[in-house]
Amino acid sequence: MNRLRNLAFVLAFSLLTVADCSTGTQPQMTEATSTSQSGEDNAERNLVALKNTTLPPNPCDAVSCSHGCDVNDDGGAHCTCPVGKELDVDEKTCKDIPIKCPAGYKPNAARSGCVDIDECQQQPPVCGHSCVNTPGSYRCGCPDGYRLHPNGIHCIDINECRINNGGCSDTCYNTPGSFNCKCPRGFQLMAGGKICEQKYKCLGFGCAHNCHQAEVWYEPYCTCNLGYKLAANKKDCVDMNECGFFHRCDTSSGATCVNVVGSYKCVCNEPNKVLSADKLKCELKAQVTCASLGCSNGCDDTRYPPVCTCPNGYRLDTNGRDCSDVDECAEQTHGCTDTCINTAGDYRCECPAGKRLSNDLKTCVSLSHVACPMPTLFRGSVNCTSTSYNPGTICTRSCRTGFALSGPPSIRCQDNGVWTPDIPAQCTDIDECANNNGGCEQTCINFLGQHACACQSGFLLRTDRKHCKDAENPEFTNCPSNIEVNTQLSYATVTWPEVTYTDNVGVVNVVGPQTNEQNFTIGVHKVKITIFDAEGNSALCSFKVHVKDLELPVVSNCPDDINRFVLEGVMVKEVTWPEPTFSDNSGSVTVTDNIPTDNLFPMGEYNVRYQAADPSGNIAVCTFLVNLTRVNCPDLRQPVNGSITCDTSAINPFCEAKCDAGFEFLKSPPEQYVCGADGGWIPTDNVPDCHRTFTPTAAKATFSARYAHVCKDPENDPVFIKQTIMPMFQSQHVQSLQFACINKPCTFTDPVITCREKDTLLTFSSNEDLSGGLDLNAYVNGVLAEVQKQRYDSFFLTLIIPGTPEFFFPPIADLENRKIDVQLSLTCADGQVQIRNKCVKCPPGEPDCPLIQPGLA
Repeated sequence: MNRLRNLAFVLAFSLLTVADCSTGTQPQMTEATSTSQSGEDNAERNLVALKNTTLPPNPCDAVSCSHGCDVNDDGGAHCTCPVGKELDVDEKTCKDIPIKCPAGYKPNAARSGCVDIDECQQQPPVCGHSCVNTPGSYRCGCPDGYRLHPNGIHCIDINECRINNGGCSDTCYNTPGSFNCKCPRGFQLMAGGKICEQKYKCLGFGCAHNCHQAEVWYEPYCTCNLGYKLAANKKDCVDMNECGFFHRCDTSSGATCVNVVGSYKCVCNEPNKVLSADKLKCELKAQVTCASLGCSNGCDDTRYPPVCTCPNGYRLDTNGRDCSDVDECAEQTHGCTDTCINTAGDYRCECPAGKRLSNDLKTCVSLSHVACPMPTLFRGSVNCTSTSYNPGTICTRSCRTGFALSGPPSIRCQDNGVWTPDIPAQCTDIDECANNNGGCEQTCINFLGQHACACQSGFLLRTDRKHCKDAENPEFTNCPSNIEVNTQLSYATVTWPEVTYTDNVGVVNVVGPQTNEQNFTIGVHKVKITIFDAEGNSALCSFKVHVKDLELPVVSNCPDDINRFVLEGVMVKEVTWPEPTFSDNSGSVTVTDNIPTDNLFPMGEYNVRYQAADPSGNIAVCTFLVNLTRVNCPDLRQPVNGSITCDTSAINPFCEAKCDAGFEFLKSPPEQYVCGADGGWIPTDNVPDCHRTFTPTAAKATFSARYAHVCKDPENDPVFIKQTIMPMFQSQHVQSLQFACINKPCTFTDPVITCREKDTLLTFSSNEDLSGGLDLNAYVNGVLAEVQKQRYDSFFLTLIIPGTPEFFFPPIADLENRKIDVQLSLTCADGQVQIRNKCVKCPPGEPDCPLIQPGLA
């Protein structure tokens, strides 16, 4: 409230001052002055007095300015305008001050100056791709691989292949916004994607097993070792499952094929069979048993076939049955320090006077130390109370299983170093077969320290090694052969001979038909009869019964041949007919036909065939022709020394003309003569004759190399290049061309060096006489292929021209300048003209001869 009152006071003071100034009188400030002294009540009274005061008129009220007004010193007034505007002719209204901006600029908001126009923000866009605003203007941009159209708006593709061939060493293909380099057959792009190099051969090709070189323009190929085959990537080798399609295992003998990595093996699954010597078929195990071996000592029947065994100290004789003592003393395996005495199945060490054996029974020690010798027991063991065998030591004797102790069971060491009782002991064999047949079901065989059970022929030991099981399969003494009978109606009653069989124990179960007479329907049936003995051994008798149906199906309503005519230009036509019907004594037939889709038949004859087959394979056929005809073309004339071959099965029949071997056309005929719908041949019915061909008399291969060096010394540089390049070229490349020049070495003319404005051209030729029988195809293919392979010649990278500080080779961008090009021309004998790579003798008056000139091959 105080601020409001102070503001009112100031405003009142200002108005009074203006009023007094205008009248020239001194304002009365008594009350106003007291306002500041007497507070709020005086201020309110002064405002009331101010309202009652009469003010003079404002001069601007009479001017009527559109914007602003200023009072003149003489009491008048004039109109004013804000920045950017000026008074109009009426001196009252303000108008915009005209501003002229340069192109690409516009007045600013205050119209006090010019600002840039951002054309890139305009719609529609001023550029076809990208826009960059610049002061007073703009510019359009394009992505990589494109350039600005002359209209300055749109972007067009840059054909990089037209600029230095895109940097490609061979073929350049332009693409929108880019380009691709391609290589000829047998070559591939290097890492930069522009230079072609010969494809790697076997080195680094990645074959898992074997790699084979191909021609220069073909990739190598891989092969695998025996037992493997190529994987899908044609490089790796995977195991071949020979059992799936090829093996030599004799399955009829019971042999089964088992695949292993890189090979296969045959195995026998029947327990009574083993593999033959060639490992391909199964044979019955030989009935070798411990009983049949006649072992003198022991037998090991835990493996097949069983083998004879010997106790320690003995070895098996060469006859495989008897055991011979091992003379450890003679074989120096005893370890005695003094004397060795051989004994049956063992040996002992002895000492001279004054010495005795130590406890190891091998070392002799002085008698000053009293101790008994270490006791031993052949085929047994001795347990003592002391290992030093001092007087008072007690030892207990025991035999191993299968032997019984003969002699005192224990001995004691006396003070004089002698065992008491001084009675020898030994372990003798126990005859287990004497007690309850050794627990064997059939045969018991005793050996030293052991015994074994054996079985009679046709039996094998069970896993308990005591009891026997039947191992012999039953056997059919009569199994019927295959039977063929004709059907009576839809079946036949078949009787076969009685099936008989035998077994060493007896057959307990028969699985199969219970009688030897049964009814069989039409077809092939397999009869199986299986017999089992009590052990589960089995035998199978099987034979086939073929009930033959000799009656053919019957066809009815087979249509006659159908002839239709079609309008010219019609390629196919729908043809229909009543379908034939088929029946058969078997009740069912399978009908097939060769009718086109939707019954749309092409021009010409079409042999429609219905075929009905019964389950026995008897066939009935219904055939008829559907013939669509129109106007035919006349026969073409056969060329002399040539032939015409035609294909009349097509909708539009066509013919091709060709020459016999050793003859050629002077003027090539059309690739095909097509029979038109109007009966005329397209493009012509004129067939030229063929003329004998001859081998060219000579061939000339002209090589040219262009590189980016400019001769700095036109007199001496060509001489230096000629003396340097040809020897280097011949040493590096001519030798590899010799396979093309069959009868003699390739010969080359002296090089010609031409100094040109921007580069240097080197040319030389190889002239070959073909009259000596040189193979023209080998020569042409050899020269072209060799130049293709070696087109980047290393000598271009190593030449140094005298007087020049830099190496004599162009920058990477000019790699194509180091390419060697070759042109091959052939020469024909007088009176002959060149047709492709052959020469043809011009017959007199032949109009086509003057039109054909010798050219490049």
